[in-house]
Amino acid sequence: MRRKGVGIVAALLLVLALIPMGVASAAQGTIKLLDTAGDDKSKYSAVASDSATHNIAVIQVTDSDLDVPSDIPATVDISSTNYEIVGRADGSTTSWTLGNTPVADQTGDNKTNTSDIDLRVLQSGDTPLVVSLNATSGAVQVFAAPAEGATSRFSQAVSESTGYATTAAAVTQLTGATQLKVTVDASAGTAGVVDVHVGGTTINPTTGVSAASQVETFSATAGAAASAVYSTAYFTALTDTVGAAAAAGSTAIYVDFTSNAGATYAGAVTVTIAETNTVVVNYQFEDYNNTDTVTSSATTKTLTVNSGTNPTGISLTGVETGTGTGIFEERVAFIPVADLNSITQCVSSQSLTTASDTISTLITAFATGGGCVDTDIEDWIRDSVTDLRKAGAAGATAVATTDAIDELLNRTLSVSHGDIVTATYADASASSASDDATMDMVAPVISGISPVDDAFTDDTTPRLTANVTDADAGINASDIAVLVDGSAVPNATHAGTLQKDDAGLNSFDVEFTTAALSEAAHYWELTVTDKVGNSTTTGASGTAADRINFTVDDTKPTFVSATAGIGIVLDTSTTDSTTDYKETASAEWIKLVFSEALDSSSVAASDFSIDTGDATSVLNVTTINGVDDEENHVYVNVAALSADATPKVKLVSAVKDKAGNASSTDTSATTTTQKTASDTIKPTLGVSTSASLGKEKDVITITVTSDEALAGSPVVTINTATVTTVGVTSTGTNTWSGSYTIADGDIAKYTITAAGNDKAATPNAGTKTATFEADDVAPTITFNDSADVKLESDDVQYLAVNANDGAETYSVGTDGHTTTTITAASLETLDEKDGTATDTATIAVADLQTSNDKDYVYGASGLAVGFYELSVTAADDAGNSSTGTLPFEVIERQPTTIALNLGWNLISLPAAPTDASIETVLADPSTGTGMTTISQVYSLQGGVWHVATYDADTGAWDGTLTQISDGNAYWVKSESFDPIKYVSASFDPVASQPQYKLHAGWNAIGVTSAESEVSAASYLASLGSEWSTLRSYDSQGGAETLYSTGVASNGFATETTDLNGDGDTTDAVVKAGNGYFVFVKSDVDLAP
Repeated sequence: MRRKGVGIVAALLLVLALIPMGVASAAQGTIKLLDTAGDDKSKYSAVASDSATHNIAVIQVTDSDLDVPSDIPATVDISSTNYEIVGRADGSTTSWTLGNTPVADQTGDNKTNTSDIDLRVLQSGDTPLVVSLNATSGAVQVFAAPAEGATSRFSQAVSESTGYATTAAAVTQLTGATQLKVTVDASAGTAGVVDVHVGGTTINPTTGVSAASQVETFSATAGAAASAVYSTAYFTALTDTVGAAAAAGSTAIYVDFTSNAGATYAGAVTVTIAETNTVVVNYQFEDYNNTDTVTSSATTKTLTVNSGTNPTGISLTGVETGTGTGIFEERVAFIPVADLNSITQCVSSQSLTTASDTISTLITAFATGGGCVDTDIEDWIRDSVTDLRKAGAAGATAVATTDAIDELLNRTLSVSHGDIVTATYADASASSASDDATMDMVAPVISGISPVDDAFTDDTTPRLTANVTDADAGINASDIAVLVDGSAVPNATHAGTLQKDDAGLNSFDVEFTTAALSEAAHYWELTVTDKVGNSTTTGASGTAADRINFTVDDTKPTFVSATAGIGIVLDTSTTDSTTDYKETASAEWIKLVFSEALDSSSVAASDFSIDTGDATSVLNVTTINGVDDEENHVYVNVAALSADATPKVKLVSAVKDKAGNASSTDTSATTTTQKTASDTIKPTLGVSTSASLGKEKDVITITVTSDEALAGSPVVTINTATVTTVGVTSTGTNTWSGSYTIADGDIAKYTITAAGNDKAATPNAGTKTATFEADDVAPTITFNDSADVKLESDDVQYLAVNANDGAETYSVGTDGHTTTTITAASLETLDEKDGTATDTATIAVADLQTSNDKDYVYGASGLAVGFYELSVTAADDAGNSSTGTLPFEVIERQPTTIALNLGWNLISLPAAPTDASIETVLADPSTGTGMTTISQVYSLQGGVWHVATYDADTGAWDGTLTQISDGNAYWVKSESFDPIKYVSASFDPVASQPQYKLHAGWNAIGVTSAESEVSAASYLASLGSEWSTLRSYDSQGGAETLYSTGVASNGFATETTDLNGDGDTTDAVVKAGNGYFVFVKSDVDLAP
C-alpha cells in the first residue's frame, strides 16, 4: 500500500445553508489541576528535583462543545489507526456526508472549504483510485477507477547467489504499495537455516511516510518443502532489473541468500504480491459549536492561575492536546516568593533582558562563580525547565535552557506555604470553572529519635526508633528512608504504623532492631519526604552531619594511671568559656586516666581513696585544651600536695562508662583499682637579693631556696650583655647563697635565673628569676628659668628646680629609679652680678617643695634689690649626687606701658594700678614727675562724662575726673608720642576678680587682661545677648565697629595668632591698653 495525495477536483465553498442555526447554549467546560503524570492533585510544593515534579501543575480544560470532531456514519468501521476501510477498487463509488457542520478553518486562510479536510488514501491491488472532494450537498465522495484493463505489466526474474538453482517467478509490477509473499522451495538442500533478504522502499500504512533502503529478512529451513512467509512491511516502486540482484540500499526490490553454518541450499524463491484489493480512506476535520464561534478558538483557550502570595496571578494559554479532542493544557511552575524576588533582582543586577537572554545565562548567574550565586535557585531552574511546555500541551516541546528567560518566567507563579492556588477557565458562556490546590512548603518533622545523637549503649542489637509527622500533604511509607552505617534498611524492616489517614495528620513510628553490631562507633540516618516533595533528614547538610551517631560498648572501663600536680581551669580564651577547660599545673590536683569516656554523673569524690587525704571534688568534662571527647580523664581536687608527693589513689566505688558498664572496684590494693601517682609537681624556687639597687663596686648577695630537695645545687646565672654563672653553696636545708660585685659599665638591669631539678623518676625542672639594678650616674639638676633671671622685688620669688635621675642611656635595661632627694641647699648674696658672695644662708631642704621627687620649687620673699645665687644638691636612690646653681637678680617692680599717638587716644589700664589717682597714673613712676604732654582726659562712667584738664601753670589736674582705674576707657589727648607708664598692683591671692557694672546704653570699657589680645566674643561672654555693638578708635584709622552677629568693619582688629584653634586668624579681638565703647540693652555686669 502507499499513501497518495488528495486530488482536488473541485474546491467550492461549503454551502452556508448547511450550517445549523439556533443550537442550544454550550455546556460549561471543566478545569482540573493535575500532575505531570495526568493525575488529579490537591497539594503541591515548590520543590523541583530530577526525580519528581512536585512544583509543576498541569492545568487541563475540557470543553467538548467548543471543539467537536466530525462524526463518521455509524455504518463505517473505524480502525485503531484512525483509518477506515470504505470499499474495494472494483469500480464502485462510495460517498458519505459529514456528521457536523460547518467545517472549522484549519488552514488559516480564513475560509471554510474542502481544503480544511485532510483526506488520506492508501491503495493496493491492480486498480488505481481516483479521489475527489466535492462540497455539493455537503458530501465527500471517493471514486474508484474503471475495472482492470490494459495496464502495462511485466515479469521480473529473481536471481540467486552463484551455486544455487534459480526459478523465475512472475512478479507483477506494483502500482501502489503491497505486502509481499515470499515462497521458498528448499527441499533439495541439506539441513540448516537459510536467510532470504528482501529489500526496497517501504511505506508506513498509518502515516504514509516512505523510507528507502529497507530490508526484511525471512528464514527458511534447508531441506524443507516449499513454505510461504508474508512481509510485515509494505513495499513499493519496482524497477526492471531482470536477472540481477540489486545492491543493498537500492530503491529496487532485491533478493539474496545467506546460508547459516552447516546449511546448503538448492531450490527456488518466488516473490509475489500478497495484498487484497482494498481501499483505505482517512479523513479528519474539526467544526465549532456555533454558540461559541464569536470569542472562542478551536485550538487554544485562555486560563488564569493565582495564589495567596500573587492574587493577581498570571495568564496562560491552553493548547489542544490533539485534533478534535476538546482538551486543552498548559503547565505552571511554583516558586517560593523569596526565590522569585532573587531571580528578579539578579536579572536587574546582571543587566539581563528576559525577552532575549537565555535561561542558560540565568542559570550561570546563579551558579558558583556567577554574579548572583545561589545554587538552590540554580537547581530549581534546571529541574523546572524540562517539565514546562512551550506549546502548553503534554506532547509539546519542552522549554529548553536555550530559550528566552520569559519562557520560564511567564509560566512561573510565586507562592508561600498555605497558599490556595486557583486555576480558572471562563468559556464563551457567562460562567467559569475553577480548581483549587494547596501549597505545602513545610517539610515533615522528625522527633522521638532513639538512641539520640552521640549516645552509648551496651546492647549489641539496639532498637532504633523515631517518629515522622507531616501535618500537610502527608507521607507515604515508601518515602521513609533509613540508613544504618551507610546501608539502606528495607521499608519492611522499619515497620511504620499510620496514625491517621490523609484527611488529617500523617504520622509514622519508625521502629526496628538492628543486626548484631560490633563494639564500635555506628550511625543511622533517617530521611522522610512528604507527598509533594518536601524532605527533611536527621541533620541539615545531607552529609555526615545528618548522622545520628551512637556507640556500642559492652566493655567495662578500667583505671589506667594517676598523675599528681595536673588540674584544669576554665579556658576563658574560647567562645564557650563556661564549658571549655584547659590543663594547669597545680599541687592541688591529681589527674586520673581511664580506658574510655565516663558518664560524669557516675563520678564522685567519694569514689576515690587517697592516702594523702580525701578528695574535695572531682571534674569530668568534655573539652580540655581545645580537644573534645576527653571524658576519660578525671581531675581530683585535694589539699595542696607537697612538691615531692606521689600519692596512692584507690578506686573504691564503681564508675560507669557512657554505655552504663560499671568498672571493677576493690578496697584492697590491686594494680587494677589502685595507682601510685607520678610526680609532675615542679620544685618552687625562690630568689632574693641583699639589695634591689646598687652602684659601682657594691656587692649583691643572692639567696636561692626550694620547697623540696633538689638533685643537686641549683644553677644561678646573671644575664646582662653576657651570661655569668654565680657559684652558690648550701647554707641550710634547701637553701643556697652566692655573691656578685657590680662592675663599672653601662648595665642598668641584671637578671638572675636559678634553675634546679627535683628527685622525681622523671625530673621536674623548677626555675625562678629576679632582678636588681645598678646606677653609677649622678642625677642632673636643671633650673626652668633662663640664665639671666630677674625677679621683681614686690613679688614672691619662686624658683623651679628639676633633679632627674632618668636621663641616662644603658646598653642593657633602663634606670628604673628616676627620683631624687634634695640633700642640701643654700642662698648666697653677691656683691655684683657673677661677683663674690657677701653672705650665705642655709636653706632647709624641706623648703624645696615637690610632688614627684623630681621637680622642686623654692619660694623666696622679702629679698632686697641685688644679686643672688641659689645652690641645690640632690642624690639618687643609689647614692650618686650632684649640685647645681642658679644666679638671679632682684629688681624694682616694672611699670606697665601704654602707647600713645598724637591727638586723641582711647585707652584703658590692663591691670589695676597701685595708686589710681590721675596724678600718679599720669606721672613718671620712677621720679613721680607729672606728664606735661597730656592736656585733657575724658571718661564716660555711669552714663555721665567726667573730665580732667591739666593746668600747665600750676602743674595740677582740674575737673571731675580724679582717678584712672582698670575697667573704664579714657579719651586721652596727647601732644607727643610719649607713653603712659604706671605701676600695677602686686599679686594678691584674696583680691576680688575683675567685675564692672554697665548701664543700659553706651558704656566706655577697658580691657583687663595679662594677654596682649583677647577674643572679643570671649571677653564679652558674660554679657550674653545683652550687648549689640562694640566700637574702637584709633587716631590714625578712626572708629571701627563689631556687632554681636559677628559682622565687623574692615579695620576692626583681628587675632594675630589662632586663639581659639579654629584654623584661622579672622576672629575679632580686643587689645590690652585700648579702650572701647559697648552698647548694652540693660544694666549688666562685665566679668572678663
